[in-house]
Amino acid sequence: MLKKFFLALAVLFISCQQITEVVSDNEVSGFIVGNVELKFDFDTILGKVIYWLNGNDRAIGIYITDNQDPGKIILSDSWTGGLKPDINRAVFSSGQEMRVTIIIYKDVNAIIKSFIQSLSGNFLQDIQDSWIERQMTTVIKLQ
Repeated sequence: MLKKFFLALAVLFISCQQITEVVSDNEVSGFIVGNVELKFDFDTILGKVIYWLNGNDRAIGIYITDNQDPGKIILSDSWTGGLKPDINRAVFSSGQEMRVTIIIYKDVNAIIKSFIQSLSGNFLQDIQDSWIERQMTTVIKLQ
């Protein structure tokens, strides 16, 4: 009986997912996680874009999916160098919940760096834990 109680309690904690509201200011929504500033711009000449500034001295990977449909990849960028910005077109909408995963890589050699840079799509399934210094996942909702 006690096992069932703890199992039910664990399921409750896992299912209670905190969602961070990201409010739009002049058609741009901004969010910071792990020294990475993400901006969701709804109205550029390129269409909708996500741009980010990596404030870490190490390279990062960014993986964003729809929170309701994890198979729908919104953005997948396996490598952005330390202290560098980047931009990418994406399909997202106001009110959408997104799961944002930031990977901060350890200092890796040139061969591993080239391999990581060549990954696309769901790059998270192809990287080794030994290459990761830190991984952060947050669910956000654009407003």
